Formats: sequence, structure tokens, C-alpha cells
Amino acid sequence: MLPNFEALFGVPRHHNLVLIRSRGRGGAMWGDYWSHQEVDGSGTVIASYESYAEVDPQGQVQCGWRKYDSSGNLIEAQTFSASGSIPSSKQRPLAA
Repeated sequence: MLPNFEALFGVPRHHNLVLIRSRGRGGAMWGDYWSHQEVDGSGTVIASYESYAEVDPQGQVQCGWRKYDSSGNLIEAQTFSASGSIPSSKQRPLAA
């Protein structure tokens, strides 16, 4: 299930959040990665975001995001670690 990125990033209702890229990675440590741009009503890019969710070989989950201003300067970052882990039967299969 995808997170509600607008709520996670605190994007105002009068701005749009545009998905620029989404990637997944398999292997011993798998993850999903997203890039978004926040645009105002006139189409001007207000901010860019990079976010991720990763699971290590032991099933420990870590996720987070970074916010950059329109000039590319990092202005906010958050990292979250899940208190539990994902049981091995729920983990993604390794890529071939």
C-alpha cells in the first residue's frame, strides 16, 4: 500500500504533488523509492521530495523522506524505523 504522500509531506490543498519517478529494488535489502515535485496553481515548482521504504535481511523496516526547496537546497528530512519487523513469509521474494 502506498503512503499518502500529500499528508506525509504536509502539502497544502491548493498545491499539487506530482510523481516524477518510482523505483523498486530487490535483493537482500529491498526497497521502494519515490521522487515528487510540489507545484502551485500556476505550475511553479515549490519543492522536490525524495522518499523511501527499505527492509533489511532481518525484516527491519526503515523509511524516510527529504524535502528540497526550488533551488535544490535540503530544507527538511525525516527518518522512521518501524518498531517491529516484517516476518520472512511477508517479505518480497528476491529478484532473480
